[in-house]
Amino acid sequence: KNSFGERNQVAFRAKFVGGDGKEWPWEIRTGGPELVPDTKDFRLQAEAVGGVYTYDETPIVNLHWGTIDAPKTVKDVDFTVYDCESNEVACFTRRLTVGAPGTSVKIPLPKLNRRGTMLLEALMTDKNGNDVRHAAAFATIPNLGKVLGGTRPPLACTNIRNPRQAQIAAKLGFGYCRLFTGWADLNPRRGVYVMEPLLKTLDSLNAEGIRPWVLLTGAPEWAMPDDVHAPGYCPFPFDEKGWEESIRQI
Repeated sequence: KNSFGERNQVAFRAKFVGGDGKEWPWEIRTGGPELVPDTKDFRLQAEAVGGVYTYDETPIVNLHWGTIDAPKTVKDVDFTVYDCESNEVACFTRRLTVGAPGTSVKIPLPKLNRRGTMLLEALMTDKNGNDVRHAAAFATIPNLGKVLGGTRPPLACTNIRNPRQAQIAAKLGFGYCRLFTGWADLNPRRGVYVMEPLLKTLDSLNAEGIRPWVLLTGAPEWAMPDDVHAPGYCPFPFDEKGWEESIRQI
């Protein structure tokens, strides 16, 4: 019915089966490549990081111009807001002047009588008179910090590692984050420590008021016997003195 299914990222999930034919009690998930949108004629993009707005904010969607028509052409653009069940929430029309490719115009949305995840769809004609539609998803959520009176929300997330992700996590109301961190990455050789990537991640989380919880996984080769390699989640022998030295330094 509309283009609510548009996505900008791919995720991967792997399940494992043991020699006994039974599935392992966990799975491995990882983010995939982020898809860069192609602004051929025009495209829409929620202005807020992650497309998330609190109830007291006015959602704004940016319309990025491509080659829909010659610059300075005036067009009536029809906008429709749908909820996640494809029900129409609002519709409005804006008279816009086509900008040069690469420029954009802000589209503040009218007051909506619905909350949650929604889609804004724009319809306009191209220079040949053909209908062209594009859409952008956004969501409205409660301001958890305000609801809780400024106390840290008792919600946790996993592996938030850069400033943009931390901003989104904080706005979604997460107060804690567990970070699966490779011991081998921090201490690749005995006495050698590489802390900068982890410290940047911790700074990103702390800047948004999210308390990090670091979980060390994956022992380095120097801390294991010669016949043990990448043991994963299984118990394995290791250099206890080396572990003590390493964990004190970390």
